[in-house]
Amino acid sequence: MPYRRTITLHLLVDLDAHQFLYTEFAQWQPQDMAIHFYSIELYMAQVQKFASSHYSGSRSYIKLLLPQILPPSVDKVIMLDADMLLAKSVYSLWGLFDQFNDSQGFGYNAGLILLDLNKLRTLNWRRIWEDVYTELADALGGILPTAEQDVLNRIVHLNPKYLFDMPCTWNVQLASFSLAHRCPIVWSFTEEGRQLANASGVRETELMHFNAQFKPEFSYPKPWRTPKVVDDGHVLTGIERARKYFEFYYLLRDTDISCFR
Repeated sequence: MPYRRTITLHLLVDLDAHQFLYTEFAQWQPQDMAIHFYSIELYMAQVQKFASSHYSGSRSYIKLLLPQILPPSVDKVIMLDADMLLAKSVYSLWGLFDQFNDSQGFGYNAGLILLDLNKLRTLNWRRIWEDVYTELADALGGILPTAEQDVLNRIVHLNPKYLFDMPCTWNVQLASFSLAHRCPIVWSFTEEGRQLANASGVRETELMHFNAQFKPEFSYPKPWRTPKVVDDGHVLTGIERARKYFEFYYLLRDTDISCFR
């Protein structure tokens, strides 16, 4: 029998999301998975004073509280935005922690962050990021355009030794301002497509990030009539990446939950 590893999910949610997800997981009863819920409401008071023009508002700053929110027994964590689809096993992503050196506490790549919580806790992390926020807010008129991402970018600019630079295939972004040519990839849904991509030397995506305000869930289950993208190993354009995301997302939403047990 193949060896199975346990996945532990730490879900930071509001009350509505907690009720929905608790019911879903109770019905699903996934094997080899531990679920822990944390209430956003308990921490909003700590971040409401931090302003941002990003559509997620002050909530995004809660990500910077993870060393405080998660228990001391959790020494490392992968922070994922909810609008992501993994195209490769998360265990491959977890293996990147082994490539950190003694100084690198986290690898930052937009909506995907690998956090070494033990290192951050020893750095007085709360003071570091709040001081950086104050510096940026003073320079930008009190409002940060992309919330915690501005803070993290400034921190690693000032302290490049903290940054582990991850491959772009682990965060292929689909926002309209994202430049597809900066990270040329394929996303093969068939074995033939994978072989063609391998022959052409184009990298397969490992994680797709729908970092736009309008999410595929907003249109589901309305039929998605956009033509499918041919799986022939060619480098995907930004539009083609979004089309494949929608196609895969709809397939997952239409799949019976018993298939994942």
